Amino acid sequence: MSEGTIARPVVARRRLNAVGTRLDRYASGTFILPAVLIILAFSIFPLVASLYVSLTRIRFVQGGVDFTFVGLDNYAKLLVGIDHDHFLGVLGNPSVVGLAAGVAVAAALVWWIARYVRAGATVFGLVGRIVALVGISSLVWLAVETLSSGGRGRWS
Repeated sequence: MSEGTIARPVVARRRLNAVGTRLDRYASGTFILPAVLIILAFSIFPLVASLYVSLTRIRFVQGGVDFTFVGLDNYAKLLVGIDHDHFLGVLGNPSVVGLAAGVAVAAALVWWIARYVRAGATVFGLVGRIVALVGISSLVWLAVETLSSGGRGRWS
């Protein structure tokens, strides 16, 4: 036997091992990807459908349902329409204790952001904290206004 005939099976085996290694590397993604796509489809579709339905006016008609796109009108009716006191409650004049509580919470939130900035803030972290500050401040203001004299929460 010559040297060339012995080298061929070794090269072929190395190529086969390389292909097998590559297939093994991609196998986990190949088996997991369909499951991930199905889960995403089942979670994203209801979200998009709910968003669309929230932007439409629904009427039940003979033989089906009629959807009319109204944009943000549904949200405007909810916030300032005839039933807004059922959604947000009735706001009253805040007492001194309520104002002090609101100012204390606002000061604590500003201190929280200032401490984060001094420690070396990232843009993403700062934006997230500012969004949290606005949300928490809004909830505290709403609580102070509805719990004050003349106010009534939506749960009342």
